[in-house]
Amino acid sequence: MTQAYYKIGLLKPVKVDLFRGYRMYSEEQIPVLQKIVLLRDSKFTTLEIKDIIQRCNEETY
Repeated sequence: MTQAYYKIGLLKPVKVDLFRGYRMYSEEQIPVLQKIVLLRDSKFTTLEIKDIIQRCNEETY
């Protein structure tokens, strides 16, 4: 079962419209979103994507 990216803490919205439930994201989050889309299109699961992105972030620092 696929989990929403925001629910697993992978791509957290910067703001949520409480009335409509819309999630809003910042321009700074676009690179992460691009990685998510690439990995999703490569058939990785949501949890695999989270693990890959976390590992990439750890290697960067």
